[in-house]
Amino acid sequence: MDPFWSQIARELSPYVPGEQPRLADPVKLNTNESPFGPSPLALDAMRAADAAYLGGGSAMEKRSRSPRSAFLRRSSS
Repeated sequence: MDPFWSQIARELSPYVPGEQPRLADPVKLNTNESPFGPSPLALDAMRAADAAYLGGGSAMEKRSRSPRSAFLRRSSS
């Protein structure tokens, strides 16, 4: 064992995985994934934030209102 490891680190036991599924082709999800999709409350919040940020209008109108667009117009002249 490395002499620079603390006593606590030397006493740790290694991770032992739990029971694995016995299916032929299981679908494994990452820790931030859900088989149920996003919460309806989360979807409502995203729609509200999108509407508040983008407002109405076409894509060109939204693009022309963006702060980055104003910077690009100034720097190109």
